Parts: sequence; C-alpha cells; structure tokens
Amino acid sequence: EEVVGLVADTIGLPKAMAGDYVHAPRTLPGTGPGDTPAGADARHAEVYALLDDDGHVLPLSVLEDTDAETRTDVFDPCAPLSPVPRGTQAARHLKVSVLSPEQAELTLVQVDLFDIRTNRIERSVIGRANGSGPASRAAAMAQAWEELGPVVRPPRDRQPQTVNVDPPAAPETCRVRMTVSPEDFTMTHTPDGDFTEYNHPGPGATYIGTDRMAMLDPGGRGWVEFPGYMGEMMRGGPEEAGPMDLIDPGEVDESLYMARMPRYLVEALGWQRMLSNRARLGMEDDAAFDLDMPCPDAQSGCASLRVRLQDGADSVTYSGTILYDAQRRVVRLPLDDGRVIAFSYGDLDMGRPPGW
Repeated sequence: EEVVGLVADTIGLPKAMAGDYVHAPRTLPGTGPGDTPAGADARHAEVYALLDDDGHVLPLSVLEDTDAETRTDVFDPCAPLSPVPRGTQAARHLKVSVLSPEQAELTLVQVDLFDIRTNRIERSVIGRANGSGPASRAAAMAQAWEELGPVVRPPRDRQPQTVNVDPPAAPETCRVRMTVSPEDFTMTHTPDGDFTEYNHPGPGATYIGTDRMAMLDPGGRGWVEFPGYMGEMMRGGPEEAGPMDLIDPGEVDESLYMARMPRYLVEALGWQRMLSNRARLGMEDDAAFDLDMPCPDAQSGCASLRVRLQDGADSVTYSGTILYDAQRRVVRLPLDDGRVIAFSYGDLDMGRPPGW
C-alpha cells in the first residue's frame, strides 16, 4: 500500500482513487516493502498503471471493457474494428518496481514504460537512495520520476473525445487468400463449406475439404470428385517446422491443415502471437517495429514486425519482417527463398465444386 501511495502521489492521484488506477499484484516473491530483519528475503514490490496516447493514467476498468469487446469464441480475421474514443484505449503500460536488497541498505526504484502495441520498452530509468526505510523509498521514487520526465499525467478531467464513425460492415463471407509470388499461385479458404481452393495460372484448380477432394479438369471434362479415401490422404499438418508450431495443441485441428491452410496460417502469424514469440526468444530489445508503414492497398495504419522462428534452441526455421494491416492481420510474408506470400480477406471470388 505504501508503494501504491507513492506512485499515486507522484502521478497526482488522490489517495482515495489510487486503487482504481494503480494495481499491485499479490504474488511477488519476498516480504513486501516493510522493514525486515537481517537474513530475510529481499524486499520487493511492483505496481502497474495504464496510460492513454497522451500519457493520462487510465482506470483499471478499461481492461475489463477491452476483454468484453474483443473476446470471441471463433477466430474471424474479417471482424471490423470498432472505433475507440481517444483517451479510453490503453497505449502504454507503466511498471514501477521497488527493491531493497537484503542487508544492502540501498533502495532501488525502476520505472519502465512499455508500448502496449509492440510490447517494447520505450523508457527505463532507475532511482537510487541510501537506506531502506520509507524516506529512502520516497527519495528513490522522486529521482526515478525526475529522470523519466513528464510523460505520465493525471486522469483526464473531461470526457474523452468521441469518434463519430460507424465501424465498417463485416463482409458476408470471410474468405482468406494466400497468393504466392512470382508463381501467382493462390490458396483461398472459405468457411462456407469449409474448404480451400488451390489454383494456379492456367486451367484447372484443386479443392480440398475436411473429408473430400475435387478438381476442375483442365482437359475440359468438368468437375472430377475423388473418392473419399483420397481426401483422407490429404489430412495432416505440415511436416516441417514453421509458424504452425506456435499454435498450442488443441487450438486448431492439424489434421485439417490442407482444408484450412490459409486460415490456419493467418492465425499462426497473428500479431499478438508473434509478439509473444519475440518475448520468448529474448527479442524485446530488437528495434524492429515500424508502426507507420505504407499498405499494399493504399490504406493507412500498416505495421512491420521482424520475427524469428526456431525449432529448438539453435535451429532457426524462419527469419524475416512481416507486414500487418491496420487490424494487425498479416498481409505480406517474405520467404527465405525470395518468394513472397500476400494475404487478402473478404468476399473473394473463387470456384465451388457442385454440392460443396
């Protein structure tokens, strides 16, 4: 509570409101920031706060609101983004750590400012003070805050600016297409019938469903549907290591990989999943983000992210910079062999075998 109060005072929060804006987890190792006898664990406390784009501290309730708005039981890459009023969306994460090492008679306060959209530390400062009592903690906190600079502000004293824009309508059918260049080979998945069209320049295309397979005969004989066991032979996930390894067992049905390849790959390459993978591999300090990239379709808001995939500790299976659109869906994936996969979404044209 003492550290929560220190952070609240530093931000300019009334103590009665501190619990609504500052969070202190209760699962940290150690004994808390109180004075402890010699030989006890190091005294350690952490508190967190959320900031909007302008640095104003946000109520912790925005986490519940965000979860309620974004939670979905079905992965839908075509779901439109609802406009969020400026000042209600968390853009930065503030972490304040207070540590009094055992018997060191020294207090350290570290303040980290994270960009939530990239999970990257923007600023990190440390304040130091001799001693281990409340006065030392307050002095170290003041020193750290002075070095951080005026980037954290009290809550807004007015209503956030509203955005009077209706969200775009979702397409009736959310199809996902992968286009491999320079071959111009396309793979298009549709949830209506749950199958993928494998098409290449020239006549003929192959269609693979969850338990069936068909082809538009390039010789002009029309549709040819293969026996059921042929479809069964196409079941199964990728044999080589790759993005699909990032999906947890049970999250998708890998036996249906060929029937749902574009959709599964988009899910595997999701923005949040790639950020988590970077953190797992220790890439947080790799300044490989650009949140203002030009988009292939002349839209705005694209972002690039450099990622690395590994099979084990030393075997790198992929390394490159992926481009995402404003909804943070993958739109461009460069391959190690020089080819490029482009992704598109919506009510896309494609063939359909009779009865599918």
